Amino acid sequence: MAVLQIEAAGERLRYRVPADVATILRADLLTLTGEIVAEIRRRIPEFEEPCPGRDAHLATAVEHAVTRFVDQLTGVEVAGEPRAYRALGEWEQRAGRDLRALVAAYRLGARLVWRRLTEIGLQHGITSRAMWRLGEELFTHIDEAADQSGIGHADAASRTADDDLRPHRRRLLHLLAERTDHTHEGLRALADPAHWRIPANVACVTLEPGWPRAPGISPAVTSDVLMDLDRPDPCLIVPDPEGPGRPEMLELALKGAVGAVGPTVAAADAALSLRLSRRLLNLMRDGVVAPSGLVRCIDHLPVLLLHGDEESVAVLRARLYEPLADLTETQRRRLCETLLVWLTTGGGANEVGNRLGVHAQTVRYRLRRLEELFGERLQDPAWRVSMALTLFRDQHRSAGTAKAMR
Repeated sequence: MAVLQIEAAGERLRYRVPADVATILRADLLTLTGEIVAEIRRRIPEFEEPCPGRDAHLATAVEHAVTRFVDQLTGVEVAGEPRAYRALGEWEQRAGRDLRALVAAYRLGARLVWRRLTEIGLQHGITSRAMWRLGEELFTHIDEAADQSGIGHADAASRTADDDLRPHRRRLLHLLAERTDHTHEGLRALADPAHWRIPANVACVTLEPGWPRAPGISPAVTSDVLMDLDRPDPCLIVPDPEGPGRPEMLELALKGAVGAVGPTVAAADAALSLRLSRRLLNLMRDGVVAPSGLVRCIDHLPVLLLHGDEESVAVLRARLYEPLADLTETQRRRLCETLLVWLTTGGGANEVGNRLGVHAQTVRYRLRRLEELFGERLQDPAWRVSMALTLFRDQHRSAGTAKAMR
């Protein structure tokens, strides 16, 4: 009978069997489940003592392995790896063992299945070449199951470590969230017990209190995120919030939440980011800003500037002025003067030049320089309003200071 067909599947070859052969294989191999479990318990000391929970996972994993092995041989799409493989890895980790005993159990099971396959091959006239292909598929399948158990083992170890670190991380979050006078040495003394690498920058997220007790936080959140969802104002401190994939991670992890994302600041200034995220969340509650999922402070700068205290406004100002950071004080002052007149009048180079008392060609040079520094932001209405408010506020403060000094 025609038994095997060789097909390309991904990066390696897969070997397919007709449906009638698969029926024979499945029926015969499933009778082995009990025998495999009994043999594992008899020959591997770590599995010798009865353990109802672990033994149930083992029996389920064996049955899954046989069923999925045959399904793959017939070309049936197998969605995801069964939970039983990972559960066994988790069980071994909780028992304080590495994966050597479990891998030995997988290999013993594979040998028993292979022995039965050779008997089936002799009964039905399957060629030796075809049997070799079946064996290759079998042991590849077992390797994949062992890989999944390794993932389960590693995940359980990570969760255990997180449980041990949780009190230290919660304390670290509270201190970062409430104070802004941290020195680098002081921050290091807080971060080391929590096994938290101090990032270059962070952003704080404040959530509506009812959310964490409903769907719970997604496992998509990475282990470097500090969080306390039991506070009256549940919050998170997110390192490198604008790095590759980080905004997407945050959206996925907090899917369904209503909250506010503070601006990006240095780690020692996390409290300022949290203060602004709280203020934005309060504005959402008051109906000033529409509550639509996770709302970013950076998208609502005009509102925050109008409702902010001096320290919080300084954070927003630094964000707006960031492209000017490498300029001299004189260059920065001249460009800011030009930008404010241009934003508030909408005039051309001649009108701006007349208001500033400089030549139109000088204005054109400055506008080109501003375009190099700020790019498309110059055309963003929300950014224009935010920058105009900030420049106007700073100009009047400077004028007031100069008047007081005279």
